[in-house]
Amino acid sequence: MKSQNLKYLVNNSSSKLIAWKDESHFEKTGNGLKKKEIERQEVHEMLTSIDAGLILEYKSNGAPFTSNSIYTHISISHYGGHYAIYLSNKPVGVDIQVFKSSLAKGKHYFVNEAEESSIELSKINLHLIWTAKEAFYKMHSGEIPDLKNEVSIKKIDESDKSIALNYAHADFLLNYLIFENHLLTWT
Repeated sequence: MKSQNLKYLVNNSSSKLIAWKDESHFEKTGNGLKKKEIERQEVHEMLTSIDAGLILEYKSNGAPFTSNSIYTHISISHYGGHYAIYLSNKPVGVDIQVFKSSLAKGKHYFVNEAEESSIELSKINLHLIWTAKEAFYKMHSGEIPDLKNEVSIKKIDESDKSIALNYAHADFLLNYLIFENHLLTWT
């Protein structure tokens, strides 16, 4: 695991959110290794370094969960050599997204009417809406039937790097960080 820029974004007795970049990711894919296997190995190595006894398992819908660990919940995200793992004693979600122009073309799949009329749909905001909904969806283990319309982004606050959303008549606050070529959002 040749990781650089390891960041602990949350690190307390009940939760850990770790983000990092595998600097050798594209070298590995160029050597013919399969992307999924590279990602699985990278996540496994990081989890082992955090909690050697942790066992990563998956629900029938593909949502990950832990056993044999002090953490009862996990969320994992990876994209293009960027990784994030969020371990906690409460449901959590994390999502990484590399900036890509094609996201704007598919906005009708994830931006609802209320968001379209109340939020400036800039390139960054579209990515923030997407990652906020994805992280929130992961927090709910994929159990939100109509993510586009049931989860509504109310406000993106650049000053404190937060995203306010509403789901089932309850308000939630997520956090985000923007990097040079990607962003990270977590519950």
